[in-house]
Amino acid sequence: MSLQTKHIYEFGPFRLVEAEHLLLRDGKAVPLTPKAFDLLLTLVEGHGHLLEKEELLKKVWPDTFVEEANLASNISQLRKALGDGENGHRYIETAPKRGYRFVASVREMVGEGAGPDREGQTESLKAVDDQQSDAANGAKSIARITAIIYTGLGEKDQAFKWLRQACEDRDGMLVYLNVDPLFKSLRPDPRFADLLQCVGLPQ
Repeated sequence: MSLQTKHIYEFGPFRLVEAEHLLLRDGKAVPLTPKAFDLLLTLVEGHGHLLEKEELLKKVWPDTFVEEANLASNISQLRKALGDGENGHRYIETAPKRGYRFVASVREMVGEGAGPDREGQTESLKAVDDQQSDAANGAKSIARITAIIYTGLGEKDQAFKWLRQACEDRDGMLVYLNVDPLFKSLRPDPRFADLLQCVGLPQ
């Protein structure tokens, strides 16, 4: 059975979650357009290295003709979202007439899961994102999403910590806790029964 790798990157107060297309700052979602997210992910993956403009255009806009002005516009959006230059923090460096380099220190975390299960989890995540898009900046969804991240990484202690926070925040999506495939690995743990009791679900 093939395994699919899930990447999470941390830099400064930010956490970039590849599978969920999510950028968090101190636990709160930072809104980005899909292409801006893809551009940031490409820069972070190649952190410390100069990425030529042409290379970035091909990776972020494959099979599509896009002018360099669109690239510059998305870089500007990213700098604003990251607070680049504020309080001495630098993230994206410009190499005049050549390209861009992500210069902040990056910590990469990797988790692996079985292919079919991971595909089901991705579909579930998309459903969660659709249902919770209006509340993406709220603590309710953030606590649960953070729990999802730690569950995927196999860090159960942190997963239960954030699920407990989501319960205290009265996250309505926890009513699916006992059937959501995202949390399948947590169910054998005795703490899961306590969590169901917190949510008010039958054990």
